[in-house]
Amino acid sequence: MGPAAVDCLLPLVSQDSSLRKRVIRLLGEISDASAITTLSQALQDADPDIQRASIRALTKIADPRVLEVLASSLSHPNFDVRHSAAYGLVRSRDTRATMPLIHA
Repeated sequence: MGPAAVDCLLPLVSQDSSLRKRVIRLLGEISDASAITTLSQALQDADPDIQRASIRALTKIADPRVLEVLASSLSHPNFDVRHSAAYGLVRSRDTRATMPLIHA
């Protein structure tokens, strides 16, 4: 799977909650940067499970833009999202992740 699969999956993110969660997890497994925008938008979903799945999927994508999303998610109202964002920043081993973690 790759970018072509991502293109097919992205429209499904707007479906019912159960399908959205599965699609978001698949997008994380594919780890293609073309899903960053959609996964970032899913952080605003009313369903906390969708929020958590989105942040976990983002942590699997090796792209500098993910660091920005993770850093901004350190102030998310959902504790699990903040925790997963912090974990993703630490796991990235990117020196740019240090300051957002210190200030969180």
